[in-house]
Amino acid sequence: QRQQYWQLMEHGSSSLTSERVSLLESIGFLKQSASVNKSTWTKRLEELKEYKEQHGHTNVPRHYTANPKLGRWVDTQRTSHRLLQLGKSSPLTQERSDMLNDIGFEWSPSENTIKGNTKSNKA
Repeated sequence: QRQQYWQLMEHGSSSLTSERVSLLESIGFLKQSASVNKSTWTKRLEELKEYKEQHGHTNVPRHYTANPKLGRWVDTQRTSHRLLQLGKSSPLTQERSDMLNDIGFEWSPSENTIKGNTKSNKA
């Protein structure tokens, strides 16, 4: 339900009917989802800022042993950005993309970094 709702909010289309959206909103289901999703994304952004401060770049390896969730999150942001570039549906909003750009996020890092072949992976 949440994924369908986000698709509706971001892209204006979803299999959720307006009646179903009203019912879910009336019980607070969607509001709770929005705050959890936002807080998780914001937390990962803060972790990425810390990583950049420590390592001098935002190229977190996919399999970053010190923080596996951050590595997966960074990979997800890049995948979502590629979908946007192709004109496809993506959970990445322009606001979030701008926030990542503001910290110097690298959308297409080198293959060695993506695969985790860096000294930073051991940190």
